[in-house]
Amino acid sequence: MASTQLTLGPPRARTRRSRAWWDGLDPTTRTVVQLCLVLGATVVAYHYSLLTLLQELDVQSPLAYVGLVPLFALALGAAYMRPRRAEPDIHDRQLDYIVGIPLLLVAAAVTMLLPRHMSASFWQWRVDLLAVPLFVAGLIAIVFGVRVLWRQRLSVLYLLLAVPAVYTVVLNSVLSDYTNVTVSALRGLVRLTGLAASQPGAGDAIFNVTHNGTAFPLAVVTACSGVDGLVGFLLTGLVFAAMVRGPLINKSLWLLAGLPLLWVVNLGRILFIFWVGKEWGEDIALDVFHPFIGLVTFSTGVAVWAACHRMAGLRMMTYAPHQGKAANPAAQPSSSSLRGGQRSLAVPAIGAAAVVTIVAALVIGAGDTALRSYNLIEDAVGEPRLASFLVTPASVPGWTTHYVEQFQNGKPEFGPSSLWYRYVYLPGGASGSLKSDVPVTADVINAPGLSGFDAFTIQDCYSFHGWTERATVDEDLGGGITGQALSYDSSEYGDWSVLYWVWPVKGTIGNTSETRYERVVLYVQDGAGAVLTDPLTGQVTSSAMSLDQRLVVNRDFLTAFARKIVKAQRAATTSSSTEALG
Repeated sequence: MASTQLTLGPPRARTRRSRAWWDGLDPTTRTVVQLCLVLGATVVAYHYSLLTLLQELDVQSPLAYVGLVPLFALALGAAYMRPRRAEPDIHDRQLDYIVGIPLLLVAAAVTMLLPRHMSASFWQWRVDLLAVPLFVAGLIAIVFGVRVLWRQRLSVLYLLLAVPAVYTVVLNSVLSDYTNVTVSALRGLVRLTGLAASQPGAGDAIFNVTHNGTAFPLAVVTACSGVDGLVGFLLTGLVFAAMVRGPLINKSLWLLAGLPLLWVVNLGRILFIFWVGKEWGEDIALDVFHPFIGLVTFSTGVAVWAACHRMAGLRMMTYAPHQGKAANPAAQPSSSSLRGGQRSLAVPAIGAAAVVTIVAALVIGAGDTALRSYNLIEDAVGEPRLASFLVTPASVPGWTTHYVEQFQNGKPEFGPSSLWYRYVYLPGGASGSLKSDVPVTADVINAPGLSGFDAFTIQDCYSFHGWTERATVDEDLGGGITGQALSYDSSEYGDWSVLYWVWPVKGTIGNTSETRYERVVLYVQDGAGAVLTDPLTGQVTSSAMSLDQRLVVNRDFLTAFARKIVKAQRAATTSSSTEALG
């Protein structure tokens, strides 16, 4: 029986055919294929990170407009897709991979390794978004070449503006003053217009709007003060500034002029809501106009500002037709880019680049999917969802919580405003996996920053007292939190198993708004007389067990207990009787 055999030919011949096929495509098709590789791989690799940014767009937050950064970066990339002036004459595929591969490896390390090492701090600082420009830069170098990467440097660097930490450090220092200025201006304007009446001394600026003889309150909170518009304008303005030509001083003054313009536009928006409420009532003002009027006024303000670029002595970029070497030197082939009298492609074959791109996207995408766990304790811009343990101690089913005492001796290490409380969980005898005949002690330290926790670790404390510490093991507690389980023994206090972690929380006693940090330390007795059940295996500790066997059971028990606390501590959404403008 005759057989048919498909002969692919030697690898070198297949490579030549692949290059001939790629070279035979028209330039537009090649560019489309390359763009699909870069954009598709970026979406696959950072699908969850990018989704969280988009979800912030409809949230009344100073950082809502940060979700537009990827779209603005695309606009910048489109504006700089063609060379305009002399560029480095680079057509070296080895250099493309030398630059691109390390960038991809660093991006992968950030996404795959750092979350466990940094615990909740990884999402709080949105370190995942720091990896996006590294990944995109690596893809551009491999898929388009280093020459194009240099041309697109502004669009790649612009992606860094998606990291919330870029703004929070500055915003935290100006939010209060900015809000106060806006509220003061509104109080003066409502006195002139009679659209509303302010309530002096209110925590948030509250204005009473009267419709048909019935007054209803509206609160002008921080987001409504114009801070979100300020961030949005800076993001938009930087894109426009990159697309105009002119002296740097003119660009700077043009940008600065937009800030007061958008602030005035925001005041007009709030007054318009007051007017609608006065004329047509609360429901029309808040449910009909309020959800979209901010976008309309913001877009109008930006459009007016952008239209004034000629008044600032600036001009928009234009694509001049290529008219020889003098008109556009970068578009001319050099001797190094000629082969057989014809210009060679900067990327002569796409096969290897496509394989590297797909593999990198799938690997990083798996790590990005795992970041969903952080949604339990922090939102998309790293703000904590959890209330302070001191304000709302976590409830564990089958156990009762009791406050024991407050310690004062931690203030030199953790800050003057730090608080150190001790609680005890007592078993209630209810059925469940967390069975024990000994209590669980919880020490909770609430502090304004992480420096004290970094400088004075649990291990440092035990070493200082001369206690013997046994091996420390990392444990996944959910919500992206990594705890550390260990044990120690001392002649003074006996043997204990310990598990601790640090998480960001919303405030503390007396101040439930600012971001604070808490170190929660759980203790359980290691003694041979203590009876605990391993929630994983069902094994029960006994005096016949070795110390190492008891420690394994205790560690599993404390890990399961901590996971219950992490889930139980999810801050409840609170509602206010006063409507807030945002």
